[in-house]
Amino acid sequence: MIRRIAGTAVLVLGCGVVAAPAANAALKVPCDAAALIAAVDGANGQYTLAEGCTYTLSESLGGNGLPVIGGYVALIGRNTTIRRDPNAPQFRLFQVVQGGVLTLDGVTLSGGHAPDGGEPGAGGANGGAIDNAGRVLLARSTVSGNRAGDGAPGGHGAAGQPGSGGGAGGVGGAVFNAGSLTVRQSVLEDNASGSGARGGDGGAGGVDGAAGGDGGDGGDGGAGGAIFSSGDLAVVDSTLVGNRTGAGGAAGRGGAGADSTAGAGGEGGRPGRAGDGGSGGAIDSAGPVSAVLSRVLGNTTGDGGAAADAGAGGSGVTGGQGGGDRHKRTSRSGGSGGAGGGLAFYGDGSVTLERTDVVGNHTGNGGVGARGGDGGAPNGLGGTAAYGGKGGNGGGVEIGSGPTNPMVWISGGRVSGNRTGAGADGGASGRGTSDLLHGYGGSGGGGGLGGGIHVAKKRSAHLEDLAITENATGGGGKEGPSLATGGEPGTPGARGTGGGIDTSYYIADPPSIELVRVRINGNQPDQCDFC
Repeated sequence: MIRRIAGTAVLVLGCGVVAAPAANAALKVPCDAAALIAAVDGANGQYTLAEGCTYTLSESLGGNGLPVIGGYVALIGRNTTIRRDPNAPQFRLFQVVQGGVLTLDGVTLSGGHAPDGGEPGAGGANGGAIDNAGRVLLARSTVSGNRAGDGAPGGHGAAGQPGSGGGAGGVGGAVFNAGSLTVRQSVLEDNASGSGARGGDGGAGGVDGAAGGDGGDGGDGGAGGAIFSSGDLAVVDSTLVGNRTGAGGAAGRGGAGADSTAGAGGEGGRPGRAGDGGSGGAIDSAGPVSAVLSRVLGNTTGDGGAAADAGAGGSGVTGGQGGGDRHKRTSRSGGSGGAGGGLAFYGDGSVTLERTDVVGNHTGNGGVGARGGDGGAPNGLGGTAAYGGKGGNGGGVEIGSGPTNPMVWISGGRVSGNRTGAGADGGASGRGTSDLLHGYGGSGGGGGLGGGIHVAKKRSAHLEDLAITENATGGGGKEGPSLATGGEPGTPGARGTGGGIDTSYYIADPPSIELVRVRINGNQPDQCDFC
């Protein structure tokens, strides 16, 4: 349901505040990393950091650069930096557990790197600078150049066995928030969530006529290039610029089927599922969010992972079919680009944006399709190719699937110059014969929907006194050819709809949007899918 409302609405927002316990006079911390560690360890009070000092941390304390904070700690700086030594092991800077309170005022945090996944298929750790389960206030501070951990690649399968999945990237390039986070008059810049890892390849069929193993799935890129929040989040008069989410991991290849001397050749293994790019170039949130007088500029989401080739069928008295088919439950594609180039909101948390500009953000492109497996001699079916992945939706803002209530409120400000990612090209089919499911080229992926704002099914949004201008959607990918006898090429992907606003992805279960004095112009290829 789309409604334009002529009346005037009044919106009042509160700003999150971290209330500090009463503290004695601030203690001074000399310009020495060991002194800072000693001050934070078991601390309960306020500390003044040395002006102009850079505290360089070089050792990991259980994955953190500083002792875990379970009490009240306030660090007050002036042109003061806390950073991880770039040659040090990977660690984030702070961890705040439940009951802990951390205030950072006038401090720059840089170089934090939550650990990458270790064992095959392990996910990256969350929160490049801060992992928060308590309460954190960032005031007049800068958080830059931090990143969450990358996932670890999946393992390759033994003979005829599947590969294992790649690990997902860690979320929250700067901050992982499961508690309460307030960001006031601060800058979060050039932070990155972790990238998903490649799936392992399936093993080739090991005995006469055995099928090849399926490839492992690629890991998804981590969400929230600057902030991932499942708790309470308030952003006041702050700038989030140039942050990015991790790319999805490539799929693992399908293993080849084994030849047979007396029967049918083995079927080629299917490739794994490619990982999707992480959502929310600046912020990804499933909890309550309030943003006031802030700027979300030039953030990006990761590309989808590349699809992988399917395994070839083995030769025999009858040839084994190549891996890959066009059944909707088992077909494969490149991963989708991450949604929400600037902001992505999911779940049932309330969302309010007031006089906040979302400008120049970009969602990721879809991952490229890949080739179906060749059919085994003499007459094996050629596998259907993997489709191209879709571009990410919501170039500026993604209001993702969730409940009708609470309504998302966006009032004042601009959503301008954002763009969704392009769909990727489909792959070519395998060589061989064809039937209803086999021997088809892969279709191109569609461009992302909603260059400015994308609203998913069931969601309700109220947009007021807002300019939605000069946004655009990405183009579709090219169709892949069929190399099989009697096969058909895929279909080209379509350009995304709703250059300004799009709601069309779920026609049968549409969202509800209220428009009050909203200016929508200069968007491409259209202003909105319902205009």
